[in-house]
Amino acid sequence: EKPSAAELTREAIHLEREVLKDRVGSQDQTAAAYGGLNYITFGTDGAINVKPVKLAKPVFDKLNDHLLLFFTGRQRTASNVAEAVVKNLADRHTQITRMKDMAAEGVGVLERGDIETFGKLLHEAWTLKRGISDQVSTDFIDRVYAIGRENGAWGGKLLGAGQSGFM
Repeated sequence: EKPSAAELTREAIHLEREVLKDRVGSQDQTAAAYGGLNYITFGTDGAINVKPVKLAKPVFDKLNDHLLLFFTGRQRTASNVAEAVVKNLADRHTQITRMKDMAAEGVGVLERGDIETFGKLLHEAWTLKRGISDQVSTDFIDRVYAIGRENGAWGGKLLGAGQSGFM
């Protein structure tokens, strides 16, 4: 079988939520199923819209030259973090709305090739995400992030629900 990216996304979400009874989001499954650089929106009705972000080769190369990805050396159960975050979402409407708007803004910034502004948007998004729940980060992650910023990083992102994994 060769499922479509949409089918693979739905199956991954179903397996984690219904079969494994894990409380997780849908972003990671969608990103993995589609691959590449995408602008992904999630509808309140469960719809997932994936739009590829097409960058000119010089812009893509410039972005790639400014990225680092590394494992923090730590693991956790994502559902515990996700549950704490979801519990606070209703009270964090302003932060969530800004983060959603920033995603669309980020696409335009990238398409213009403004990597520094994109990095600064990542920093603002990280600050907002940290404010959603005290479960998003740890002292260790905060130190790692601060070291990156002290050494010239415009911004950063912890992949996944929070507390550990890849930055």
